[in-house]
Amino acid sequence: MKSFLNMALILFLFFSCTSPREALKKGQYQTALNIASNEIKKGKNIEQNELILKKAADQLVKKTMYENKDKIKSNNINNWIRVQDKYYDVLNSLGKANINSGEMITDIYDKLCSAKIDVDFKIAEYYYNSGLEFLEEYRQTKLKETARQAYFQFSESKNQGGPGFFNDIDDLLEFSLNKGIVYYECDDLDLGTSLFFREIPPGADFEPDCVVEVNQSSIDFDEEEDKIEDQYFKDIEVGTKETRDTAGNIIYKPVYETIEATVYTIKHTITAYNTTTIDVDDMTGQCIIESESFTTEFSDSYEEIKIEGDQRAINEDIDEKSGEPAFFRNDLEDKLKEKIQEKLNSL
Repeated sequence: MKSFLNMALILFLFFSCTSPREALKKGQYQTALNIASNEIKKGKNIEQNELILKKAADQLVKKTMYENKDKIKSNNINNWIRVQDKYYDVLNSLGKANINSGEMITDIYDKLCSAKIDVDFKIAEYYYNSGLEFLEEYRQTKLKETARQAYFQFSESKNQGGPGFFNDIDDLLEFSLNKGIVYYECDDLDLGTSLFFREIPPGADFEPDCVVEVNQSSIDFDEEEDKIEDQYFKDIEVGTKETRDTAGNIIYKPVYETIEATVYTIKHTITAYNTTTIDVDDMTGQCIIESESFTTEFSDSYEEIKIEGDQRAINEDIDEKSGEPAFFRNDLEDKLKEKIQEKLNSL
């Protein structure tokens, strides 16, 4: 918190001591832009700050585009994405300044916005063309893997604004998705459905890519026990004894006896486990899962409390508990089966 306050103070002093004109002269266009737009918003020196704002905004855009022109000309998409991010950050600053100033630099904002759209197109086109190349490879080879690669490229193009540039991108996504699906047949268990891994439809006129057989061992249990022992001692009054003081008077003094008790807290941890074996027959050479075997476990615990000795020695409210809770292992089995199904669905 202290470092945050220090930083806030430094920024406050910086902006307080720096005029937009000084920042502009030093080539600190971002700073000049921010200060001038804030001054305009406050109604201070509007005419002078308007001139500074427009010049700072114009210089900031020119500088940003100049510093990134080589990256745009390169063949490296990572460079284009860096430029896209930079343009976005500058546009964000310009947009705030434009709002503060009553939209006085809209034309300058639009200039950089147009440049960013060109970069957006360049990136979207890259992924779009890459998708077309994978799709052409699929048409020649019928390999579903290439259709899936095409789908991912078209998806990235769509994320980069592709629908604004390419009218057929949604159709290409749907086509490459359908051609990339691997179909399986499994009579033992439901393996679930994912984007590219689905159960063959009933009555399909084509063979499955994978025929899957699932075998499961019986569910077994392991049990571990952890015992904690706590001892309690207490002096209680059990009677009185008669005695005399130095004057010969009879007095009665209490007689105490120490009682003790031991509390045993026994934590039982039970683990249910099962081994699942998956045998995969790759019918078309395009199956995306392999034969494997895995063991799944699920654990839970319960406590027993046993008391030995005289319970009066225990100041706390402790009650004995014994025996395994009803349906405890049945619940463990259900949880284990859910975990196994999650694993199967993730194949």
